[in-house]
Amino acid sequence: MATLTRKGRKSVDMVPKYEMITYYRGTSIPSSHIHMYDPENVTIACNIFKELCKYIRGELNAERELQVIQYIIGQGIEREELRDEIFIQSMRQATNNPSIEWTDRIWLLLCLAIVGFQPSKLLFKYFVSFLKRNLEQLDGKLRQYAQWCLDKYKNTKVSCRKFKKKKKKS
Repeated sequence: MATLTRKGRKSVDMVPKYEMITYYRGTSIPSSHIHMYDPENVTIACNIFKELCKYIRGELNAERELQVIQYIIGQGIEREELRDEIFIQSMRQATNNPSIEWTDRIWLLLCLAIVGFQPSKLLFKYFVSFLKRNLEQLDGKLRQYAQWCLDKYKNTKVSCRKFKKKKKKS
């Protein structure tokens, strides 16, 4: 697999962790970043990455961009198993991205995603760590995106509803 091993060598060399979590130049991935139980979701995750790359690079007109954003966010809302994959793909493409314009686009998508759905309990500490690290490293509009994501994440945590018992009248 191109994202997990290096090509061109007889022995299979594993890609170092830092390469697995930084910007990927390619436009397709052979499999999802996380293990999924539904093979259909793996296929959708690979399609999401293709569309994500087209969107990031500005290869689409405004109407098609909107459709891609709606498709990605819609898949996350509809299929819970894809939510972490969308966050991971976005975080990877935002980390060490060579283009400010592309980074701006991916952060905008992250802002929209965090409003649509939350990362799982397994991913949440890594996601928060990613946001906090970017708050320290980024500046300007990108830093505002990171702060906004962190604020929305904190404000939209689901909690149990608490009911007050009604007093009986005698």
